[in-house]
Amino acid sequence: MLSLLQSEVNPVGTEPMTDMAVSWLSSLICIGALHGIPVFGHLCNRYSRKMTDYLIAISGIIGWTLIMLASTELMLFVSRFPLST
Repeated sequence: MLSLLQSEVNPVGTEPMTDMAVSWLSSLICIGALHGIPVFGHLCNRYSRKMTDYLIAISGIIGWTLIMLASTELMLFVSRFPLST
């Protein structure tokens, strides 16, 4: 998919993504996990695992919906962040 995003026939945006943008797109999952895992760990201990699983599923649904509807690079960046949980 990254090669498609860097090609001239880019499905997102009007210009091909740069190497820097592609590296950020790949890294955002790890950066999101750094923030998401402690938050969901705390929620799991405070409320319940079932409720926390629902929240993780909701964040995944939001992320994949943003990926499907992405029309700019920024939307792709935002969509990758919640998928890290």
